Amino acid sequence: MMAIFCVEYLLQETEHIISFKKPEDIPNSFADVLGGLMAVVAQNIVLTITSETVKITKIITKFPHEKKNNESWEVKIPDLFSEESKDILVEIELESSKEPINNELLFFVSATYFNSITKKNSNAIPHSVILSRPEKATLTGSQTNLLVDIQKNRIQCAEALTQARIIADSGKLENARQLLQITIKEIGLSPSCSTEESVALVKDLEQCLLLMKEKSEYHSVGQKKMQMKEQSHHHQRAQEKESTQYQIKEKCAMRSKASQAQSELGEERFARRAAASSSNSSYSSNSNSNSRFQTEVKKESKPRINEEKTKKISSLSSKSSVKQEKPREKKDRK
Repeated sequence: MMAIFCVEYLLQETEHIISFKKPEDIPNSFADVLGGLMAVVAQNIVLTITSETVKITKIITKFPHEKKNNESWEVKIPDLFSEESKDILVEIELESSKEPINNELLFFVSATYFNSITKKNSNAIPHSVILSRPEKATLTGSQTNLLVDIQKNRIQCAEALTQARIIADSGKLENARQLLQITIKEIGLSPSCSTEESVALVKDLEQCLLLMKEKSEYHSVGQKKMQMKEQSHHHQRAQEKESTQYQIKEKCAMRSKASQAQSELGEERFARRAAASSSNSSYSSNSNSNSRFQTEVKKESKPRINEEKTKKISSLSSKSSVKQEKPREKKDRK
């Protein structure tokens, strides 16, 4: 008998991915990182899952994890933000039992981490996971745990995005689309299909599905969008400003400050450009008027020069005519 349990670790007391599509998105991307740095409460988290009664067959997470011995597993999480939680799915193998079992101990969970606030290494309070197997299943006892089902849907969504992206990169867009459509149907039929988290997962899959109609659209936008979403769901950390999942207050506050500063800077740049363009236009009008005046002066000066030249030429011609008439008079006298 196989069973899957969810270990949710939340500290109330990085792996940072900077992603942007356009140059104007760069400030918001760095605002996310700065907001995350301000919100880090724990680093170098080592989660230990130990069992002496059941067999742990699989740890379902993208965080680095390894089997230490026959009884324990270790999961390493780089950092944890304030108000943030990480859900680790644990698959175990249970032996069948004909007799009812109450409060069966399955495994222990403990954690060590560096506290970023106190600047000291700390140990989290260990927790035990128990399971009751009654003789007859009741209506409330036989219901699926929605928290576990939501995390199964999250992992299924992230893995489907990864596989669909690999298939689409090989040129088989239609096969990638079919995989996403199957995943959408399966999440829609799950017990937690009406929860806010599962509805958001379906919306992400549908958005990626629309970006896979044409090869050009997929390679320009869809590929990057799918990669951001799969990383976001695997690590439970928001990568897009328009995403409603995995958001924290510090990131939202830093992003709003960045957008406000960007708008103010844009207004200031616009005012400077407007002032520069107005000054350039006035200078160009003055230079145009000066050039017009100079061309008019040149046009007026040219005929005067021509008149003076004609006068000189006429005077010279008259003088030459006088000189030619004088020898004729001498010949007549002779």
